[in-house]
Amino acid sequence: MLVSPAAVRSVAVVAALAAAACARESIDAEALRDPASCAACHPDHTREWAASMHAYASDDPVFLALERLGQRDTGGLLGEFCVRCHAPAALRDGRTRADLDLANLPREERGVGCWARHAITDVVALHNGGLERADDGVVRGRGLPDPLHMMPSELVGLTMASTGRVPSSARAT
Repeated sequence: MLVSPAAVRSVAVVAALAAAACARESIDAEALRDPASCAACHPDHTREWAASMHAYASDDPVFLALERLGQRDTGGLLGEFCVRCHAPAALRDGRTRADLDLANLPREERGVGCWARHAITDVVALHNGGLERADDGVVRGRGLPDPLHMMPSELVGLTMASTGRVPSSARAT
């Protein structure tokens, strides 16, 4: 089957436009919270994420049992400690507290999705969810190694490198 030069040019133009759209520096803040909005440009990343523990960080039965136990044993003083890492978008949006049933949240608010990585602006502590994030739609953390196969401490080190900031807890006094 022969393909006309016009058809080849059309496909090339569409591909170039799609690549340009994916290379944008910002995205609507709500869209960055929903991994489905990233799938068109990043199908491999989205597919890998969807099968990862990050995607199910707030759905994991062990996490849920330990969260309930921790809240019960501390009389609620554990607070948002666990959900800072396991459901950061829901916490930021005010859609969860330590005592809220995470299963009732929309899928894009559960777990650790695209926003949790690409909105990091600062590392304020090397532990306990010590990451600051922005809702400005700027996509940060490009060109870093794939976080799906890394430990949280490794991610913090990469975030420090990408933001150029040292956490306040690690600064000399």
